[in-house]
Amino acid sequence: MSTKRPYLLFHIIGWIAFFGFQFVLFPRPDILFKNGEPTPFLIDQVIINIISMIFFYLHYFYLIPKLYFESKYLKYALSVFVYITVSLFIVMQVNAQHPAPNDIPTNIKGIPEFSENPLAPPPPLRPQVNPKIIKGKDFLLFGIFFIKILLVFLLSVGLKVYNRWQVAEEEKYKAELSFLKAQINPHFLFNTLNGLYVLAIKKSENTAPAIMKLSSIMRYVINEGHQNYVDIDRELKYISDYIDLQKMRLANNIQVNFSTIGEHKNYKIAPLILIPFIENAFKHGISTEENCVINIQIKITENNLELLVQNNKYKHVIKEEEKSGIGVNNTKKRLDVLYPSKYILDTVDTDTMHVVNLKLQLI
Repeated sequence: MSTKRPYLLFHIIGWIAFFGFQFVLFPRPDILFKNGEPTPFLIDQVIINIISMIFFYLHYFYLIPKLYFESKYLKYALSVFVYITVSLFIVMQVNAQHPAPNDIPTNIKGIPEFSENPLAPPPPLRPQVNPKIIKGKDFLLFGIFFIKILLVFLLSVGLKVYNRWQVAEEEKYKAELSFLKAQINPHFLFNTLNGLYVLAIKKSENTAPAIMKLSSIMRYVINEGHQNYVDIDRELKYISDYIDLQKMRLANNIQVNFSTIGEHKNYKIAPLILIPFIENAFKHGISTEENCVINIQIKITENNLELLVQNNKYKHVIKEEEKSGIGVNNTKKRLDVLYPSKYILDTVDTDTMHVVNLKLQLI
């Protein structure tokens, strides 16, 4: 079902409830129809309902956003006043043509009124209605008019303010994601270029293939990294290229085991959401003096993804900017925004071992 259908259905149900609530207060059927014909009271209520509905959409789509939110308060107040005044005049004219019946009950529980009491004197004769003067018998009708206009006014203001708050939250959400990605991408680029620098210094034969891998990686970052979600196949290819690039610059004493398990077609994932944890393993889990093992496993079961990263920890000098953990910290914030209550992140950090276990729901 499209988003427009529930929105339309919501309006239809809302107006049915709005139009029908006063008839629940007046349970006597003869108030609405007599001899198969609509009563003047019913006609009056239909006119008021139409006026209220027009006022809602006029107020919601034009008066609030175009006048009130644009600080045109005088025009806004005058527009509301003119509409209510003209609407009241129309209701008075309709009421003069079809005066409300004398036997409108004022007891919402249906208890017989004064005019129905057999011991009471007969009701006085109904005087001729002057459309310019609101008689005592018309208070109920015009009271309903003002109550409905007030309800519509408050409802339209409340919905518009809530809608504006939602838009502001969405813009804040997009701005936050853009800021986090803008920090992650340069951080990754700096580390990768550092690896290429090492290959170039060694005059390694892997320098040219590494540049091609970097080209593929940067193409993905530029073309896909700005999106909220991408095909998981693309993200896994990006991770594989990154790991291959790291292997090219590592010494023979460092073993990297990478595997993917499970079917992963037709699923999507937030781009660059896994790589900081993998990158962190290469940053802290390698040594030039000891044998090192880095295990990276991505397992997909139905719509659940599990990332397991294991690496040894070695005490070596790390630059101050790398200690900040920009990539991992920003990824945790992105997980909170993109996967609220849909991910579990467990870490085990000892003096010699670091383990990351991330579980999240794919879409």
